[in-house]
Amino acid sequence: MSGFEYQHKKKFSETEYVELERLEINWTLKSIIKKIILIAIGVILLFFKYTIGIGVLVLFLFLFLAFMPLYSKSNMRKQFRETPYWHEELTFGVDQDQFWVTGKSIGAKCKWKNLKVWQIKNNWLTLSVAGIPKLYFPIVDLKENNVYEELLALCHKYGVEFDNPKAKATS
Repeated sequence: MSGFEYQHKKKFSETEYVELERLEINWTLKSIIKKIILIAIGVILLFFKYTIGIGVLVLFLFLFLAFMPLYSKSNMRKQFRETPYWHEELTFGVDQDQFWVTGKSIGAKCKWKNLKVWQIKNNWLTLSVAGIPKLYFPIVDLKENNVYEELLALCHKYGVEFDNPKAKATS
């Protein structure tokens, strides 16, 4: 792999940050069927006196999971407002050895071997590692600068893609 370096500057708005960080509801046919089955089981359990408590618990669990994305969105807004460096212009960078973020009140860099999880969402590539903020790279810009494929190869080599079975097993 040849050497490369890429960096970009970005000042996120609260709306942009929340959109990148919010939980998404999975609306595949399989997930819809699972949700219907869960509700049906909860309702059926309400009809028997020995299983009413379990039925109520199942329905409350469903409601909790259904409203979790709304709670997540408000929590992300709060996190954005309370974190000083998200209000600054940040420089996100990457090369073949490491990735980094710098700003007026933050400076952090990390070697690729520490990458935990990466994700592609809303045309952004996100890198996550313990102890530093997530790093965001616009995919369109990565492609224009001919570093997207190299960056994606490093992501596959050192981290796991968000929401795949291997990532779920390590969390």
